[in-house]
This record gives sequence, structure tokens and C-alpha cells, in this order.
Amino acid sequence: MHRLAFSKADTAKFISHLDLMRTFQRSFLRAGIAIKHTEGFNPHAFVSIPLPLSVGFSSGCEVLECQVLDTPLEEVPARMNAALPAGITVHRCYEGVRPVKELAYVNYIVTLEYEAGAPFGAESAIRSLLERPSLVMEKRSKKAKSGKVEVDLIPLIARADVEERRDTIALDLILKAQNPGLNPELVVAAIRANCPDAAPDYTVFHRRAGLADPVQPWDERKTRLPPRRKSIFVTDPAGPRPPDGSCGTPCPSGRAGRGSTGRTHRCTAARRPPPETEFPRPAGGGR
Repeated sequence: MHRLAFSKADTAKFISHLDLMRTFQRSFLRAGIAIKHTEGFNPHAFVSIPLPLSVGFSSGCEVLECQVLDTPLEEVPARMNAALPAGITVHRCYEGVRPVKELAYVNYIVTLEYEAGAPFGAESAIRSLLERPSLVMEKRSKKAKSGKVEVDLIPLIARADVEERRDTIALDLILKAQNPGLNPELVVAAIRANCPDAAPDYTVFHRRAGLADPVQPWDERKTRLPPRRKSIFVTDPAGPRPPDGSCGTPCPSGRAGRGSTGRTHRCTAARRPPPETEFPRPAGGGR
């Protein structure tokens, strides 16, 4: 199985998942690239995207799975980019090694925009909200008879960083990707419901990276993501906890366990230099 690493930005972020699949199928035909199809009376292309992206989200780490038949993999990106619409860029084509089930987390950059500037105390209010031991919200579910189900967001948030800028507040979130996954729109909905004074006028979502664990990218060619310098908290609901309630990770500042509440551990020290990213960030995308 081959994989195409591509980005989705600008007006292309308003293309729905099904339309995106059709766009790629037609682009393969335009580019003259043969891919594997079913063998029935009406053959269909074997094309899939492991993690569908919500409409309106930009991304620099999308992956499409297919089976290229007779085209050298190094020629695929240039030929596909000539056939794809503006905003969709294929960066490389490679042999898929890691299974999709190992794609456990996704890194999102969520920008909360305010017309009159960020309200006073909004950053601390949002940080306090995300540091709660529990944060229950309702979301739509096709399996529930009522059409809605309650979900606790805190165990699904592996890391969160809140940073106030001039007229915006940026959230750097690492969320569970699947089984179950968490949509960052639900985090924004929790902010609107619990911190009405910090409710944004506009919200921009960008998917930055797919991860096998909170710091290890799913794509083996990437390097590990470093913790951010400001207000990091890590939640690992599946892993064991040390007796002091800290996250158990080495802390060069010597503050491991200080300020912990059993679920979270805060550390303001820098631990690693920034990694070399595999995909270029789209203009105006991940900030």
C-alpha cells in the first residue's frame, strides 16, 4: 500500500471529505497515474483517507492511501500537483509501513480570534478550564437513542498549551485521534459554555501532525515533537501514575510533581530543540 502525504489549505479547506475523495480519483486520471481498482463490473478505485478532516479545517499532515501500479513514486507528487485544484499539495508518495491503528493522537492549532482583542483574564480562565479533573460535554451520536451522548474531554486531551497573543488566543492541543477520538470543536464548545467571557468571535482550526503517542509522530520519518515552553500539562489516562501524582517524565527544572493534581503535571522548562518538520506549513495555517 502506498501513501500520499498532502496538505489542505486556503479555499480547499471547504472541500468535504467525499468531494475530496472524488477530487483525488479524478486527479489520478488527469495525471495519467494508474492505481488499483476493484475487479467487478463497475470498478472503483482503492482510495482512502484514514482520518477525515472536518470542513473548514486546514491541515499540513493529511494522508491518502492507494496502490500506485506502474508510476515511479518519486514522480507522483509533481504529476498530481499539476492536476489537483489550488490549495491541495502533494508533498511525497511513499510505501506505507506503520498501520493506521497506531495513529493514536493528532496535534491541532486552534486560534481563537476576538474583534476587540482578547478579553482580560481569558487565557487564565481557559487554562483553568482545561486543567479540571473532569470536563463533561454532550456531543451528537448516531448510536444513542436520544441522539446525544455525554463524554469527558479531559482523558482525551494528551497535552494542551494556552498562549495569549495580541488579538487572539492560540491553543496547541494534542487530542485522541480514534477509539474514541476528540474533535477540537468540542473543546471550543466547552470554552463557550463554561467561560462565556472568553468565547471567541471567530475560530481557526489547523491540523499540524498525526502522532503515535503524544510526542512521537506517526510517520517514522519525522522527529519527535518537543514539549512547548509555556503552560504544558500532560494527561495519560492509560498509563500508570507515580505515587506523587506527577506525570513521571524527567524534568530538568527539578519541579516534577510540583503543582500536580493527580491527572496533570505542569513544567515550564524547555527540554528539546525544535524538530525538523516533514511538511511545510501552509501560509497562514499553523501558528
